[in-house]
Amino acid sequence: MIHPGADLHPSDDWYTNGKTRYPGTTDHHFLFPALYHHADDSSNIRAFSSVDTVSWTRIPGGSILPADDPRSWDAGFVTASIDLVPLPGGKVGLPYGGARYPHKYPRNRHTWDAMKKAYALWTKERITALIADEAGRFTTLPLLFDGHRLRLNYRTTQGERAASRRPRAAGQAATARRCRGAALPTAFRWPATRPTASSPGRPAKTWATPTDSLSRCASG
Repeated sequence: MIHPGADLHPSDDWYTNGKTRYPGTTDHHFLFPALYHHADDSSNIRAFSSVDTVSWTRIPGGSILPADDPRSWDAGFVTASIDLVPLPGGKVGLPYGGARYPHKYPRNRHTWDAMKKAYALWTKERITALIADEAGRFTTLPLLFDGHRLRLNYRTTQGERAASRRPRAAGQAATARRCRGAALPTAFRWPATRPTASSPGRPAKTWATPTDSLSRCASG
C-alpha cells in the first residue's frame, strides 16, 4: 500500500498502479502510479520499487516523463499501463496513455479520439541510478545472499572504482573484490573453498566512489 506523503499537495492522490516486474527477474517489482492533481485535473507518473510487493520505496526524481510542451498530445493527463517490455537497441519501455485534455474534461468522441499511447523508454538496466556530478561515495546496506557470486550493475570512468566485501568466518579478515573502469554489469566472485558471507549472518557490502557525471550505479 502507498499513500500521499506530507510533501504532496492536499488535493493529490495516487491513481492507478502500473504494477510490473522488471523483465527476466522475480523480485524486482515496480509501481508506476499516476499522481492525480485534483486541483488542476492533471497527472504525472511516478515510480516505486520493492523486493517483496509489501514495502514500497518511492524512487526520487519526480515524474518519469520529461516536461512537454503544453500543446503536446499528452500534456493534459497521463496514466501508465502494466508490464515493462524489452525493446530492441538495449531499451526497456513502459506503455502509457494520455491526452491533451484534463482528466475530467467533458468526454465525447472528440476528446476520446485525442487519447494516444506511447512508451516511456530507459536504457536497459538503467531505470534508477545514483549519479555523482562531480565527486561522491555511497555504500549499500548489508546484503544477505547465498553462493559466491554477486552481480553489480554499475558504470564508471577508467579512473573510478567499485568494490564489494564479504567477511570470512569468525576471526578471519574480510575478503574484497574491486574493479575499475566502465562495466555493465560486473560479477564479483569469492573462492568457493573459503567460508564467506554465504553463511547466515555474514552479509556483503558494496560501495562505489564515482567522481564525475558519467558515473552511476543502478538497479533494475
